[in-house]
Amino acid sequence: MLANNNESLNDALIPAEKPGRDVCIQDLIQQSLDPVFAAFRQMIGQNNEMLSQIAGSMTAQSDRMNALEKLIRLSIPVTPAQVRYINNQIRHRARELLAKKEAGYEDDQKAVASLGRMIRKTVLVRYGITALNELPKCEYSVVISQIEIYNDALAVRDIVKEVRKRAEEAKEKTGAGT
Repeated sequence: MLANNNESLNDALIPAEKPGRDVCIQDLIQQSLDPVFAAFRQMIGQNNEMLSQIAGSMTAQSDRMNALEKLIRLSIPVTPAQVRYINNQIRHRARELLAKKEAGYEDDQKAVASLGRMIRKTVLVRYGITALNELPKCEYSVVISQIEIYNDALAVRDIVKEVRKRAEEAKEKTGAGT
């Protein structure tokens, strides 16, 4: 009887040369590993789910950080030196536009100041601010470009009309006074 048990034990441990035995061993291995693989599949599924949640929260955090960065960038105003430079550029552009009329209006301080106010108002309205020192620092170069390309022909025409009117009134006063 012992010999029979040893033979069956040896048959189970030693690879069989019979095709039926190979299938039986493979089935045993498959049955013993199926629960392990099922647990791995479940664990991988849970890990994927957790990674998806982490990715979602990281995306939301990234969006909040970008919004905060934008808010900080927009809350840093231009420096006083930059405000002075912007004002100088506005006056310079006003003189350029008045000089194009070829009547020497660029020397009229009232005309330059009036056109400068119009250019300044355009900048302030674009950004929804009340003074140039509230301008976001990140928009400084954009404002300089906006001033350089400012070309409101109607505003220039109105100011030139105003200058001509003042000149005519001055002539009338000097002519009436003599």
